[in-house]
Amino acid sequence: MAQLKRINPTVVIVEDEWAIAKDLQQSLQRAGFSVLGLAGSGREALEQIERHKPSLVIMDIGLSGDLDGVQVASRIASGGDIPIVYVTGHVDAATLERVASTNVMGYVLKPFNDRQLHCVATLAIRKAVARSRLARASQRSEAMEAGLQNIATVLREIGVEPTTSWQSDPDVATLTRRERDIMTRLVNNARVSTIAQAVSLSPHTVRNHLKNIYRKLDVHSQGELIEWARRRG
Repeated sequence: MAQLKRINPTVVIVEDEWAIAKDLQQSLQRAGFSVLGLAGSGREALEQIERHKPSLVIMDIGLSGDLDGVQVASRIASGGDIPIVYVTGHVDAATLERVASTNVMGYVLKPFNDRQLHCVATLAIRKAVARSRLARASQRSEAMEAGLQNIATVLREIGVEPTTSWQSDPDVATLTRRERDIMTRLVNNARVSTIAQAVSLSPHTVRNHLKNIYRKLDVHSQGELIEWARRRG
């Protein structure tokens, strides 16, 4: 529970049966969640979620009115990435198919018990936090990769060819200029699709160049090629 408190989880509960909504609120508060609001309809849910921007939504699937829980969740997904835990009396195949397009992180079956609710809600929060961290790390990696490629491009445009120790290896002399360029980009952690765009080739053609590089350097995969270059500095 200490880890959960550091995350400071906030919740909006969407449930049209007031007694169940209050039970959910009290149960989550005992588990350390901060309940920001209770919504009894789809329209009210959208308003509260927009206002509070919670870290989790507890959503009754069978809401009465013109929007049920899945429709509300779909609208939430189109405007953000808030995880959803559904509360329902049963989950059939048709319902599972409908919720697949929403940011579903789990289900709580009615009548719920505290332990089940706490476990599902806590896991949903932690999964959402982990996914957010991975997404930020991926964005930083892509930005760094783009920056390195821009620097290399500028250097080439002014006549400076970046060199590394592996490029002086005798086997590299057997590579064509295009192959050396592709290998340099790959060793600098560029993806095949990124390389293809940078050198104005199709990904298929880049892969054919890579096959030639593998054969000439006696390696069998991108991983082996990168390790080959790293061993040589």
